[in-house]
Amino acid sequence: MPPSPWLRQGTRQNRSVNRDRSVQPNMTSTSTPIAEHFESATDVLDLARLLGIGCLDEHAVAQELSKTRAVKRLCGKLEQLIAAIDRDAWLSPGPDGTFSHILDLPGLRAAIERAETCPPAAYRAVLRGLCAGGVPRRYFVEEGKITLDRGSIVQLVGPRIDEIIEESTPHHTTTNAGHILEGLAQQIYRFSAGDLAMVQLDFTYRNELDELTWTKAGRLPRIATVQSMSRSAWSFGDGLGVNLRRS
Repeated sequence: MPPSPWLRQGTRQNRSVNRDRSVQPNMTSTSTPIAEHFESATDVLDLARLLGIGCLDEHAVAQELSKTRAVKRLCGKLEQLIAAIDRDAWLSPGPDGTFSHILDLPGLRAAIERAETCPPAAYRAVLRGLCAGGVPRRYFVEEGKITLDRGSIVQLVGPRIDEIIEESTPHHTTTNAGHILEGLAQQIYRFSAGDLAMVQLDFTYRNELDELTWTKAGRLPRIATVQSMSRSAWSFGDGLGVNLRRS
């Protein structure tokens, strides 16, 4: 495959940063504007999945651009803004059924527009911000089933596991090393729901399992799932072990 135009243009971009360290808008985005995702998503996990798809499509480019000083500065601020939003604000959409109201928070829309000078890196920043706050909060209250699709964010056990289970693997500090969500307790699901199998995370009996398994003082974050053992367990090679069911 030919190298991504974002990577080619991004290389030139690295040399075109002015002394004021502003990013030059010399790239044409082919991505859907991030604001449109906020204005269409009805669940924070749907919003994260849309961003996840973009990150999968432009993974190498987003990583490369995010290393440059100017992009790192802009997108770092955006990631922090998203992460700082009250986690409960992501549990339900606004009056119009979407998360468009989030864009009205002070400085957020402007920060997104500035970062979108380099859309792949902006997608990465917003997704990482969501994974630092809104996504784990949403998983914490889930009591049904979540069907995974390409771009879906899968919540993993966070840093507290190292306090409860000595020498746990993989260690949270090495999870996703070198990838979009490096240092965070999530992974991006890479397969389509219509591929070999449909994969669901079942949280229906999470409370009962939690009470049977852990004492209150030593409990882990409520993210455990149960899959039917009627099919053989498979690993998709990204650290996510699941059981397959024909769709």
